[in-house]
Amino acid sequence: MISNQVTELRLSKCDKTTPINLSNVTHLILTDSLDSLNSCSLSTSIRSIQITLHHKWLNLGNDDWNAFRKLSTLPMLKSLRVLLRNMHTPPDDASCQIIAETALMVSDFCFCFRRHGDRNEYDIAHV
Repeated sequence: MISNQVTELRLSKCDKTTPINLSNVTHLILTDSLDSLNSCSLSTSIRSIQITLHHKWLNLGNDDWNAFRKLSTLPMLKSLRVLLRNMHTPPDDASCQIIAETALMVSDFCFCFRRHGDRNEYDIAHV
């Protein structure tokens, strides 16, 4: 596969520097890889990002949300969807401020909490 033909990039549990340059990537899907926003060279053609974070795989700290600030360098970004699974502690006030600032940059924003093991396995609370 030729790298300039790749339009969707999926990173799972990736916290290492990603030394690839995929200039045609328009869709980025991150699973437990919030740090990769800072560690990889993001294409300015990215239009949508989907982020899923699982509590059991993360030690999510307050500073981790600073990675969202890098999204302001993506002029084509229109859609951002974040799903937090089984998070016992919600983002603090400073993190919420960063998330809110980021939400203003896109026209399609979704931030969801999902719990596993409750009465309804698909219990989703939109914020």
